[in-house]
Amino acid sequence: MKRYRKTLGIAALAFACLGIATAQATPTDRIIIKVSETMRPAVLADGGPTPRARERLAALSTVVGQDVSWQRAMSGGADVVRLPRTMPLEQVQAMAAAMAALPGVDYAEPDVRLFPLQVPDDPLYAQQWHLKPVGAGTYGIDAEGAWGLSVGDAVTVAVVDTGIRFLHPDLVGKVLPGYDFVDEDPEGVFFTANDGDGRDGNATDPGDWITASEAEALSEFGCREARSSWHGTHVAGVIAAATDNAQGVAGISRGAMILPVRGLGKCGGYTSDIADGIRWAAGVPDAALPANPHPARIINLSLGGGSCAMTLQNAIHAANGRDALVVAAAGNTGDTDSPAPVAPGSCGGVLTVAASKQDGTRAAYSSYGTAVDITAPGNEILATAGLGDDYPTGHGYGFKSGTSMSAPMVSGVAALLLSRNPGLNRQTLFERIVDNVTAFPVGFDCPGVDACGSGLLNAALALGATADPGGRPTPLAFASVEGVEANVLQVSTDVVVDSAGTLDLSVEGGEYSIGCNGVFTAVDGSIENGEDLCLRHLSAPRPEHPAATVVRLGNHRSAFVSLTGFSDTQPESFSFAPQDQTGVSETVISSSVAMEGIDAPAPVMVSGGEYSLGCGISGFTTEPGYVAPGGTICVRHQAASSFATRTVTTLTVGGVSADFASTTRTGGGGGGSLSPGLLLLGLIYPWLRRVRRHRVASSRPVRAP
Repeated sequence: MKRYRKTLGIAALAFACLGIATAQATPTDRIIIKVSETMRPAVLADGGPTPRARERLAALSTVVGQDVSWQRAMSGGADVVRLPRTMPLEQVQAMAAAMAALPGVDYAEPDVRLFPLQVPDDPLYAQQWHLKPVGAGTYGIDAEGAWGLSVGDAVTVAVVDTGIRFLHPDLVGKVLPGYDFVDEDPEGVFFTANDGDGRDGNATDPGDWITASEAEALSEFGCREARSSWHGTHVAGVIAAATDNAQGVAGISRGAMILPVRGLGKCGGYTSDIADGIRWAAGVPDAALPANPHPARIINLSLGGGSCAMTLQNAIHAANGRDALVVAAAGNTGDTDSPAPVAPGSCGGVLTVAASKQDGTRAAYSSYGTAVDITAPGNEILATAGLGDDYPTGHGYGFKSGTSMSAPMVSGVAALLLSRNPGLNRQTLFERIVDNVTAFPVGFDCPGVDACGSGLLNAALALGATADPGGRPTPLAFASVEGVEANVLQVSTDVVVDSAGTLDLSVEGGEYSIGCNGVFTAVDGSIENGEDLCLRHLSAPRPEHPAATVVRLGNHRSAFVSLTGFSDTQPESFSFAPQDQTGVSETVISSSVAMEGIDAPAPVMVSGGEYSLGCGISGFTTEPGYVAPGGTICVRHQAASSFATRTVTTLTVGGVSADFASTTRTGGGGGGSLSPGLLLLGLIYPWLRRVRRHRVASSRPVRAP
């Protein structure tokens, strides 16, 4: 298999660490108890429990149902008692509450562990202003404050966009198998899909570059010359880039899982494709499509244009009916004569997001109006990106601006909220976000009342306003596996469940085994504290693609992901039969050849002519593109305008080239190959001359010698 070098687009930067401490929802084995001074000598004593205190310790043990031992006295008059083992925080909180209800007890609370409040160790985090707290003129979303309450678990967030680069190092293990909804163009004038085929299970972003000649040919569609944007990969990184992994950037909800839904190709995408993608992402059944094993509770739409069509509105209503929160960018028309949000941001049933700058003011380009629900950072947002002006050449990081970057801010916070309380329905999730915001700074430029929503997105306030129902184990971590064979069963390592009791258990996209004894099932069940858990699934059928099993234990979700090995886009050698004796200036088409030996779309380039996928079915083009595995391709050119002249077209697929040559016939007037009539005339011409001479001689007059 061919392997390519992965490069990083931005050099690593140093990060800062603040020395402030915060409590995290981690297990503990201790409780702090404060007994009234009059009762204390009889309850607990410095240096160890008195005989009476031993009786009281026995009472504490009885009320909490665990053996409680005295640990030490504290300087403020309280004491530390110890539980027999480490337990989940919510369980210890319940025990402390039971102790606090006893006579003579002023208060009791878990002795929680504190940790440094540090920024992630991702080297580019220092440049991600949008994640910082509000202060010193910077209006970030305060992700740092939110992370003290939840860093996010495996909540599914659909990104309807250009697709994704599955092998980006900050996204590996965080992406679910998605779907490509971009139809191929039957006329072949312009390859919107740009991946060699139409709809399929390959949500890879092949690039969406537009050349100058393409832009000129399709100016009626508003297409402009552009390099590949890698837009979907950037949006995905804003939401869920791997965090605290000592590379790249940080994501808002580091545990979230991205469901890539490709609805955009070259020069955007059609409403029909995007609407189908929204429905599929939400889990709406469609007999014409494979079922989505990972329905999304959050659907991000960083795209837009025009007014809200009925097709788009109906798709959004269908997603709402599946309790999915649809988050949409407001649009980038704020500095035009029509600054109102564009579809889908103008549709009903969506959470519409405008864009702000680092100082908290509205970005001039951001659309605004009563359809906007909230404003979030959108200027100079650093996140994951692909490298390459057209075809992908590696993985890196880059800055982008626009409401396309603001929408995933909200989607990431929504994922944090569902991690903290998965019981939130769509409406409550919406309200938690828009009701807990940072006030707009003085002088905020937003024409009209409520034209920029309720305020600036604040992750910490939104999570702080959301109660944690508990009912989850210590977070589970299933290591992802990479480079596996396609269509092979993959089994996770076993993890031990550490919980306060029995938890309901269910899976998506695979099976589970309690006890890891080889017996797997997909039927909902339950699991006890201390039991082993394993997950398994069939690896993806395509190279460089993920397969995933998402498990839910009570209110916690975790994922096991496998990623197939590298693709091979270098085909076997191929050739075109030459064509000789063609007419002058004639259009000559080669035979069709099938691309064998590739297992992923292979890049195509042509010189000296044109090529066609399917040999004319999709039209001919000179623009670079892709051919799918097993796809057929042919080339054509115009033969030379002179005789006995050779014309060559070179087709290059995945680095393998082949020439198609044609040669015009020889000779002047009729060419080098004589027609049957001319050939017959040539044969009888000498005989005709002899006959003519005889007739002339017999007609002459007789003369005297």
